[in-house]
Amino acid sequence: MSIQNDADRRGLEAAGAVVHRTLEALAAAVRPGVATAELDAVAAGIFAAHGARSAPALVYGFPGTVLISVNDEVVHGIPGPRRLRGGDVVKLDVTAERDGYMADAARTVVVEGGMNRPPYVESPAIVALYEKARSIASRVGLTLQKQHRGGGSDGNFTAAMGIPTLDGLGCPGAGAHAVHEHILWRQLEARAALMIGLLETLDQA
Repeated sequence: MSIQNDADRRGLEAAGAVVHRTLEALAAAVRPGVATAELDAVAAGIFAAHGARSAPALVYGFPGTVLISVNDEVVHGIPGPRRLRGGDVVKLDVTAERDGYMADAARTVVVEGGMNRPPYVESPAIVALYEKARSIASRVGLTLQKQHRGGGSDGNFTAAMGIPTLDGLGCPGAGAHAVHEHILWRQLEARAALMIGLLETLDQA
């Protein structure tokens, strides 16, 4: 489009700022093990926080927020469960609409590094600890569901040492590593009760 007045300039600058911020966050979040759908969630959070919408979703019904293409996917890749590996070439294509103005930019990044933590293997001891935690959680009004996620934590190291380890027992929330990251504070009391219950039973078989 042609800029006709200051309002057009400001509108385009605002949309462009959202695109820039999103590309910066996505490039920083690219790492081995992350799924392209998880990257898309980062973009969705930034869009929501800044009053922007996905232009491809608006115009074409694209089933995601941004377009992410990996290796031989030439362009316009759909975010999904595919997890990145070291050496992958990832194209991040961001088009944002904000207040009627659209901006578009893309960046190509290479996934660096590889696995820097040992696998988190579900051992019989970990299963037993999970069942204990699930029982305590039910008594304090929580439903503790088993999940398998990408990425890693320091729990990978302790589990590899043979120490029964549970990860992700903290307060739930949303928007990990995004500007809208938050916890559901109303669950703090129940989560604290779960941790106390586990600590009180550490010496019990």
